[in-house]
Amino acid sequence: MIKLAHVNYPRETLKPLDDLETGFKYARSSLGLWGLNKNYHNGFYKVATTDFELIKQQGCQHSQFASHVESEYLFSTNPKLKEEYCRMGGRSLRYGKIIEELDAMAGDCSYKYLMKNDDPDTFDPEKRGYYLVTVSVDRVDFMSKLSAERDLKLSAYMLMAKGSTLMVKIDVLQKKGEAWEQVGDAIIVFVARDAKTGKAYKIPDMKPSTYDDILSTSKCIEIGLTIKDWSRDKSLRDMHSVLPDFEES
Repeated sequence: MIKLAHVNYPRETLKPLDDLETGFKYARSSLGLWGLNKNYHNGFYKVATTDFELIKQQGCQHSQFASHVESEYLFSTNPKLKEEYCRMGGRSLRYGKIIEELDAMAGDCSYKYLMKNDDPDTFDPEKRGYYLVTVSVDRVDFMSKLSAERDLKLSAYMLMAKGSTLMVKIDVLQKKGEAWEQVGDAIIVFVARDAKTGKAYKIPDMKPSTYDDILSTSKCIEIGLTIKDWSRDKSLRDMHSVLPDFEES
């Protein structure tokens, strides 16, 4: 895992998305998945995000704090949910299903980061001036198997945003007693495209809010830029892009 302290914002700054109308505003990608939508209705799956009213008051749009989205899977009290996510006859969760939902949550986090205001047009995909494309699931690290006996939390926030690139970090945590223990993380990269031209869409650079640690934000940006440079360098050396010459082969 990347050595960064898990972002943990005060509970009073978070807004639970308790009704579907609000849920679709801030977590459209996640709740657009049929399985999550069903479990949301059943009360097995909960979503929260940093309160946009507070974000507007503080003037901290386009910050890690503004981008934050988190969800909880209540496995410990819901056998049906556990059955759905559990390996056949086992006690560990299916990674493939979780990874699909990591990607959806990263999309929600990215759209939240880009929000300037909460006018109705902001939430209408047809009226946005941009759209997002998943470039890569850059890394997914789990320290061990994910237990189906413990509640699971996914906590997403912007790691780096620059040019047209958005890099989201999602911390994966499981309940241990009354506390949450980090058991893994993932980094998912998007690019923003202009809705009319399809070309790169310039996004606002990330800035710290009063709820973010400045040193931690700086470190996130530094790590994000390093990963971006490494990925670009790797793509230039990719055999699919450049055939090896005689000596290399």
